[in-house]
Amino acid sequence: MRDDTNNRSITTEGTAADERIVWLSAAQNRAVDLMTRIVNFPINDAMMTWSAAAPPSNVRDLWAPWEQLHTVRHIRTGVERLIRDGRAWHWR
Repeated sequence: MRDDTNNRSITTEGTAADERIVWLSAAQNRAVDLMTRIVNFPINDAMMTWSAAAPPSNVRDLWAPWEQLHTVRHIRTGVERLIRDGRAWHWR
């Protein structure tokens, strides 16, 4: 059985720096969500109207923003996880 009596909660014992880290992590997460909604959703909606047998001739040009954003989202998600996990590691 795990003993949780010594676990700290950021709401009761966190410092201002810890609170900023939590907010930074949340902001990173929100930025990834907004980028997905703004760029990926319209591209995905357009793709639903394409024929698999005859895609548009400029499919690579239409797909390029998705590829670029996909890379940025992965980097930002990685940063968010490092921030969040680093904070969790700090509290152990």
